[in-house]
Amino acid sequence: LGSGFALRPGIDWLVPCYRENAALFLHNMPETHILLHWAGDERGNAIPPGVNITPIAIPIGTQMLHATGMARSPSGHRSVGAMRDDADGWAP
Repeated sequence: LGSGFALRPGIDWLVPCYRENAALFLHNMPETHILLHWAGDERGNAIPPGVNITPIAIPIGTQMLHATGMARSPSGHRSVGAMRDDADGWAP
């Protein structure tokens, strides 16, 4: 949960793995979307406008590649955070 506080909702991009439900709440993801996702309903992956979260990555560790690609892209996603499940916290 602490690493979720390190990112700024609406400014930074959250690139989560499936274990970061608390961070999704912190970053304004509607609870209904999270519940829909876990119920297997694809509507749960429709991120609302203005919520800077990518769809939840189910395979562990794959969100790092997406976060790196966003941070290095020419489109300017310079404020990207990927949640990690180990003791390292998060990686910008």
